[in-house]
Amino acid sequence: MSPEPGDHHLGVMGALARRLSQRKTTEGAGMQQIAGVDAALFAEAAGFGEAAGAQGLTLHETLLGWAERATGPENFVVGAQVALGWVEGEAARRFSESVHDRATGLPTDAYLRLRLDEVYRRCRALAMSPAHAYALVVIRRSRIAGAPPFTPEEEHVVADLVRSHFLAETVAANGPGSVVVLMERTPTLFDEVVALDHLLEEAVGSSHRFRTWIETLPGDRAYVDSLLRDLRVLPPEMEAPLDAVGRPRLTLVPGEPDALLLDWYGGSGGVLGLSLAEWQVPAVDSLVEAVRDQREPGAALARLGAARRHQGFGVAEVLLDFGALLDALPPARRARLDTFDTVRALTTPWSHASGTDGLASCVDALTGLASPPYLRERVAEIDRRCERLGVRAEDAFALVHVALLGDQPDRFARLGDRIAVAERLRAAFEHGETIALAAKDRFVAVAALDATLPRQVERLRSLVAEQVPRAAVHVGPLHLDGS
Repeated sequence: MSPEPGDHHLGVMGALARRLSQRKTTEGAGMQQIAGVDAALFAEAAGFGEAAGAQGLTLHETLLGWAERATGPENFVVGAQVALGWVEGEAARRFSESVHDRATGLPTDAYLRLRLDEVYRRCRALAMSPAHAYALVVIRRSRIAGAPPFTPEEEHVVADLVRSHFLAETVAANGPGSVVVLMERTPTLFDEVVALDHLLEEAVGSSHRFRTWIETLPGDRAYVDSLLRDLRVLPPEMEAPLDAVGRPRLTLVPGEPDALLLDWYGGSGGVLGLSLAEWQVPAVDSLVEAVRDQREPGAALARLGAARRHQGFGVAEVLLDFGALLDALPPARRARLDTFDTVRALTTPWSHASGTDGLASCVDALTGLASPPYLRERVAEIDRRCERLGVRAEDAFALVHVALLGDQPDRFARLGDRIAVAERLRAAFEHGETIALAAKDRFVAVAALDATLPRQVERLRSLVAEQVPRAAVHVGPLHLDGS
């Protein structure tokens, strides 16, 4: 479910101050006096975070650095501004990064996971079963005793063979010695895999040195990450097939959701655009239990930050999601969580997840949209597919651009504009289209040139005009202009 535009577009920090700390803005003071912190400290905190992010410091290092030098209030809102400043600096640093695995030259497993997100959104919008519409073809070096491992040269040979054989599909590395192909199920799928088997046998000398098989996509996107880990870690000879219908959902709060959980979801669901089942990850249950039992919440906050990061949300959305919990708590319990340490616990695991699982190069940290490096690879993939099918990419796809025009000197309004544009792109393009940041203040959706595109563009223009008047929308060919 895509988020519908709301009325919270007051600049990111205005929204955070209102939703997270429950303190009212001083009448007539605007951004000069929010949550008891003046605008100069806001700017100093955000500027500190931005400089640290641009220098390549982690969010953990940035928050520790601010805590050591800060002389003013250290509440949740100030910590949030340090984190959002870091996001802006870190995003600028990552514009030129690659989404390719160094060993094989293929896109990384993080790229594959983001493509799978698009596939599942498409299946949900069109009421299709992912298990019936798509499949994963897995090629992995064998772990049978006595089978020699691939040399680096053989790793490249295997990667090149798979890429050329499945030229029109998403081909990605899934850890050392493992390649995964995401492709639509067709009547020729089995024959194509058999043909690839023969090519690989000729290339590496023995069929005992690799395994090739077709894996069914789980019915629920929540199980895909564990599936990819299983395919990378477990020997196929010992691996039981995953149930495409789905395993029992883990929950730490048995029975019906309690009042606190529902109040939290009531404030957060519109921000994240998730159904209750999607929103209530196990980390949510852990934090509700910790708050209810008045236990130290640090571990539960860490789990929530990492879980939301793996769901593809940006830092601002993670903070606003948690802010809805603060809104739902009585003042005595809220005071224990309305601290700078809460920001550190909530966002540091999120930062660590982005740095270690490869998602940082694929996802824009502020908006949660796909990154420019991801966009470049996705457009190249579409070009290859169109070439194989004998059609011009410009005749089959378009880029829908949203550009923020003019200069916005207010940092928080500027960040708010970017988040608002991202939300409205998600609302207008719900069928699994690639939605990405193309440049600092330019966003795109890669959309099929079909009968639905004019309606999608008109809806986007209407949504953008309501809340982001300095944004301009136009449709162009599938060409990135070197961005």
